[in-house]
Amino acid sequence: MSVITICSTRPTLFAQQDAFVLVSEDTDFGELLARQCTVAPSLVLLRTYEPMTPDEQAAVLLANLPRLHDDLDQGAIVVIERSRLRVRRLPVLPPIPEQREQ
Repeated sequence: MSVITICSTRPTLFAQQDAFVLVSEDTDFGELLARQCTVAPSLVLLRTYEPMTPDEQAAVLLANLPRLHDDLDQGAIVVIERSRLRVRRLPVLPPIPEQREQ
């Protein structure tokens, strides 16, 4: 696995163009992807609530990547926490507004 550090104002565009998966602890990326209504790039969001060393982060990612491969390949936001794993497929669609009876 290769790791590329992106110091760009548009990391989602860079990742989408080159078919990369974003890995972050910043929840803003998930919100940004949801608003874009696209299927790429995928995002792995590390939510451990405790500081982790880069080696610990890499170990968590490597331990979970095999079961997440298909979801990430097809477009997903994956949240990895210490005790659970959540997957939400992209695009994240807005909720359907309730219709009032007339």
